[in-house]
Amino acid sequence: MAFFQGENLWINQLADGVAELVLDVPGGKTNALGAAVLEELGKSLDVLEKEEKFKLLLVRAGKAHGFAAGLDTKTLAEMTPEQIAQLAGQAQRVLDKLEKLRLPSVAVVAGACLGGGLELALACDYRVAIEKSATVFGFPELEIGLIPAWGATVRLPRLIGLERALQMLLGGRRLHPRDALAWGLADAIAADSDAAPPSFLANPTKRVSTDRSRRTWRQKLFESTRLGRWFIMRGARRLLEKRLPDDMPAPWEALEAVRTGLGGGAAAGLDFVREAVCRLAHSDACRNLLQLHQYRDHFRLPSTQQEVAKRIRRVGVLGAAGQGAALVTLAVTKGCQVVLKETDESALGYALLRLVATFQNEVSRGAMSEVEMSRCLNQIRGTTAWRGYDDLELVLDPRDQTSASALSAIEDHVPAQALLASTDALRTVASVQDGVKRPERVAAVHFLHPVGRSVLVELAGSRATSDETLSRLNDFVIALGRFPQRVGDGPGFFVYRFLASYFNEAVLLVKEGMKPERVDEAMARFGMLHGPLEHLDILGWDFVQNLVRAVEPALGHRIPLDDTFGLMVEKKWLGQKTGLGAYRHGKRRLKVHARWVSQLRLHSHVEAPHQMDAISVADQLQLAKDRLVGLMVNEAAWCLHEGVMGQAGELDKALALAGWAPHRGGPIQYAKQIGWENLKQKLLNLASRYGPRYKPCPLLERVIV
Repeated sequence: MAFFQGENLWINQLADGVAELVLDVPGGKTNALGAAVLEELGKSLDVLEKEEKFKLLLVRAGKAHGFAAGLDTKTLAEMTPEQIAQLAGQAQRVLDKLEKLRLPSVAVVAGACLGGGLELALACDYRVAIEKSATVFGFPELEIGLIPAWGATVRLPRLIGLERALQMLLGGRRLHPRDALAWGLADAIAADSDAAPPSFLANPTKRVSTDRSRRTWRQKLFESTRLGRWFIMRGARRLLEKRLPDDMPAPWEALEAVRTGLGGGAAAGLDFVREAVCRLAHSDACRNLLQLHQYRDHFRLPSTQQEVAKRIRRVGVLGAAGQGAALVTLAVTKGCQVVLKETDESALGYALLRLVATFQNEVSRGAMSEVEMSRCLNQIRGTTAWRGYDDLELVLDPRDQTSASALSAIEDHVPAQALLASTDALRTVASVQDGVKRPERVAAVHFLHPVGRSVLVELAGSRATSDETLSRLNDFVIALGRFPQRVGDGPGFFVYRFLASYFNEAVLLVKEGMKPERVDEAMARFGMLHGPLEHLDILGWDFVQNLVRAVEPALGHRIPLDDTFGLMVEKKWLGQKTGLGAYRHGKRRLKVHARWVSQLRLHSHVEAPHQMDAISVADQLQLAKDRLVGLMVNEAAWCLHEGVMGQAGELDKALALAGWAPHRGGPIQYAKQIGWENLKQKLLNLASRYGPRYKPCPLLERVIV
């Protein structure tokens, strides 16, 4: 029988004077620490404080999927900024009570320990990490435009050092158990969350001061003096100035919260944090990021047993080249059985060796256990014929230039009900269905590059594709942990079609005399995941040349596409894959490829490309931003106008997941914040100076106003 029983937690009395507090908040896979949970936690601590028979408190989760987290985004979005600040104050008081509890406390962390969950663990005297791939420590608050507000900005620097704390608080660094132990965030690693307390807790005592035994020489040198801490804070500020997008206030508030806690003491630091979260919750960045995360959370809703039973589990992948290897890795990691087909034994052997190396790398960095690696490898079967394809549910074809004849050949080796999906972004679904016996089973599942990190997946079908096919593929993408988006059937589908004019304009800016790194800096400051020229190098200039050719019929009447892409292919300057593109790619940081710039301007029709040097750097950055963002906003409206995307809200969310500055909410939301009259005037001014490609789309006013 529980010593203390509540709706969200209970306390068990174990042997040898050990109390076990079990968090198990009803509804949800993880423990969301809301006001009711915090109130119960405070009451349970009051009870423990009075019981002298206990000498140690273990804090565990009663859920299999995670330790604890802060509030979900839906609840946060429904709260006023003042209510969020009040919750922060309540949490600070409860966690301070835990920190000062008479009993030594130990957080036993199995699974994700994020945000408020990590703040709870930090208030304990010790932390034991359970060694499994799902165990991870981090602060995701910056991703929703807020900051850790329950005491982490004060406790974390004391525990792991200022520099490392800033990496977690500002840089989003997440730690798996081994790294957490090395950094001093965890005191021990255990194999089982139900095991007895670690041996170092045989005679438990309160932790009076931070254990500095793991401090590095750098920490001892810099962090033990006021001057050293000043240098670290100045370095962090300079790094934010260089890398942080404009109009993103949360990291600055987090940095100031740490500074206030260091200089003014814990009470001053906590007071500052409460005021900061109220300011941040009022910001456009926070509102936009919360909406985006609510959209993402929609796809993480728990599935019914019936939905799970219908999921696609047996998948064929035609070749490991291109996206193939990444698709195999993703599928088996999420529990699918994969049959990989290659053209010959040599190609198959090489592909399987690459897959083994990929999983071994995951094990070496602590993201996967040896057992999980073995399970994944056992779910991969290789073939050079069609063995194993007779009972598949889905075949993914990652080969470039997928044709109808190729799909027809596949049809003869798979069950009649199996779905066939091309992942080639440059072929329409309609074009690969010609001559296919069962066109209703054919669709496109387009994984953006790189497959391992991109979260958006475009789904497209033609008029012949059945709704059932698209529905099953939608569920398959969700099961992979990705976010599906229905788009129109056309070359480049939506995202790459949208980006084609953006890439084109970036090249024109360089032709006109702007430095490549300045073009990319302008968009990095705006908040794009990649600058346009860096993005071109990542995708490959040969791919983008084919993309430009494919989308030219749709864009050519409005946007004349440049011939530079063909020049790059001719010179074999293809980007990362060849080491040369807009930049030189090596082990060190990127350097501009000077020969490319000179060749580009040699072919330029601009009479005096050097005239850009007469403009100040600030004005060049503003010009690049105005032209590139203005063109993207206008192109977003054209995609709606031409039916490439159905709704403005879906368009915004899809692009925010695909690399658009997420804190700005998407092109249409950004346009609404600017206002129609201001945007129209900007576009008309650009059109008068640079050509009709900036002429406002007829639909733009309607979707903004």
